[in-house]
Amino acid sequence: MAWWRCAATEVTKFARLRARERRLLMEAGAVVAVVRAGLWVVPFARLREALNRLVSPMEKQRRPASVEQVVWAVRVASRCVPAATCLTQALAAQVLLGREGYVSSLRIGVARGERGKLQAHAWVECRGKVVIGQTEVLPTFTPLPPLKELVMQKAKKAYKTPKLTTHGSAQKLTQSHGKAGHRKGPPSGIIGGKGKGHGENDD
Repeated sequence: MAWWRCAATEVTKFARLRARERRLLMEAGAVVAVVRAGLWVVPFARLREALNRLVSPMEKQRRPASVEQVVWAVRVASRCVPAATCLTQALAAQVLLGREGYVSSLRIGVARGERGKLQAHAWVECRGKVVIGQTEVLPTFTPLPPLKELVMQKAKKAYKTPKLTTHGSAQKLTQSHGKAGHRKGPPSGIIGGKGKGHGENDD
């Protein structure tokens, strides 16, 4: 019955919240759940595209929530969503911040663990500071380039300037053109036996 008492306590806390806080918390719960499910079944790039569609302008009738309120809602909602990892919370926070009119960036860093195992961590930066994903070991993670830069780098690597494979043919064409210039008599197809210079136009 411990879980029942715990659930009752959370419901009581939720009921004591103001209407604005309840709305934000329910919205955060929905976004966190969607992100968590998406990370399980959808490729990351496609999930990011889908989440971008959720970032719609906020209602003009209400005042936007603060950054601190958004972070609070994501953290509280993540307690009720199984396996709400740092990446789940970071993606959800970025969506909600965007809906409230804030510009933020998702950062992912890597570090070596105690046994040399590669570890990754995700966090969100807004207004020049980390708003979610802050930990004591965050300085040990090496940030990767922003996702937009990674996409651009991948696109540049995928696009390579084609090599000229017709160099030999071009050389032969040049040689044959030179031989044609020394040929006696007017070239076939030119009336009157006079050819046009390179700078002449038709009358």
